[in-house]
Amino acid sequence: MLHRVNPPQYTPLLMRVVEFEKNLLRWVCTPPVTFTLDGVKAAFGNDDQAEWLWERIERGEKKTSFGKAVQNAIQHVQQHPAVGQWILQCAQNDLDFYQHFTDSQFSFVERRLPSGAITANDLSVFNPMLVGLYETIFGGSGFPVAIHQGSVVDNLTRAHWNENFWATNTSLGVCPVCDGKKPDLVHRSRASDLDHFFPKEKYPLLSIHPYNLIPICSTCNSRAKGIKDPLNEHTAETLLDTFYPYCCPAIDHIDLHISKSIGKGIKIAIQEHNGASSKRTNNLVRVFDLETRWADWYENYIGNRIEIMCSRLFTTQDQVHEYLQNDLIDSSILQAKQENCFVYAKFLQHLLNDPQEFEDLCASIGLK
Repeated sequence: MLHRVNPPQYTPLLMRVVEFEKNLLRWVCTPPVTFTLDGVKAAFGNDDQAEWLWERIERGEKKTSFGKAVQNAIQHVQQHPAVGQWILQCAQNDLDFYQHFTDSQFSFVERRLPSGAITANDLSVFNPMLVGLYETIFGGSGFPVAIHQGSVVDNLTRAHWNENFWATNTSLGVCPVCDGKKPDLVHRSRASDLDHFFPKEKYPLLSIHPYNLIPICSTCNSRAKGIKDPLNEHTAETLLDTFYPYCCPAIDHIDLHISKSIGKGIKIAIQEHNGASSKRTNNLVRVFDLETRWADWYENYIGNRIEIMCSRLFTTQDQVHEYLQNDLIDSSILQAKQENCFVYAKFLQHLLNDPQEFEDLCASIGLK
C-alpha cells in the first residue's frame, strides 16, 4: 500500500478477540472434545465467554451455520488428529505475523503444507469457522465486552473498527492504497471497504486480526485486488517483499518513471528509489494495478492542469518553471491529505527534470 497509517485505537480490543480465536482453536483441535456448554466452559475457563460462544453455536436445539462450521471442524480433527495439531502450529506462528515485517526468515506455516498426510482440503474444513468469526460475528452483532474487555464500546463490530480507523487517522485524506479520493461519509460513517491485507480466503486464520484489516476505497478492494495475495511466491518471498502500511508503506520507497510525451500517451512504471523494479514493487503493481490506473488518471488530470496554466496567460518559460516549482511544493505538503497529490507531485518532478518534456509543455500553451 502507498500511505503510512496508524493502527486504530481499538487494536488492543481486537487483539483480545484474536486471543479468543486461539482458545477456540485449542478447544476444537484438542480431542476428545465435549461439544456441550459445560465442555466449552471447561475448555475456556471463562463462563461469560463460553456462554456467549454457545449462543452462537446453538439456538434452541438447532445448530446455527456458525455452529455447524465449528462442529464440522471438531469432527474432522477427531478423524484426523494430525490436522488439529497442524492448525495449532499455524496459529502459534502465523498470528504473530505483524511482528515480523523486518524478518527475512519469517514465513506463514499455513501457506506451506507438509508433504504427505495433510492437504489443502483438510485445512479448508476450518475456513467456514474462521471466516465466520469475521463475516457472521464481526460483521453482525459483534464481540462483547466479555471477549474484547474494553470500556469504550459494548459490542465491537466491523462498523466500529472502520469508524475508529478513520478517527485515529484524522490527517489521512485519501485512500491509503491509490492516493485517490477518501471514501465518502454515508449516514455519518465512512463508506470504505475493509480490506484483508492477506486475503481471508487464503489466510482464514487472519480473518479478524487487527493488523490485517485496513479500510480502503472500494475500487482498490473490490475491483483491483479481489483475493490477490500480496505475496506472489511463498517459497521465494518474505514479508519484506510487500509494502505494509503500518510499518513499510510504499511512499517511503518508490519513485514513478514516466515516459512518452504529453499528447502521445503516458506510461508509468513503479520503481524503487534506485530505479530498479523489485519483488515488492512488482507485487504492488500486480495486486492493485496502480501503474495503469495512475496513467489513466494522468491522461484526464493533466489536461485540466494545462488549461489552468493557459488561463494564467504565462508570457515566459521562466514563469512556467516557477509555477511548476511552487505547485510541486504545495503538492508535496498536501500528500496523504488531498487526493492524487503524490502522483501529481511525481509528474511535476518529471516536467522539471526532463528538458524535452518541459519544452513540450511550454509549446502546448503557446510558449517557445
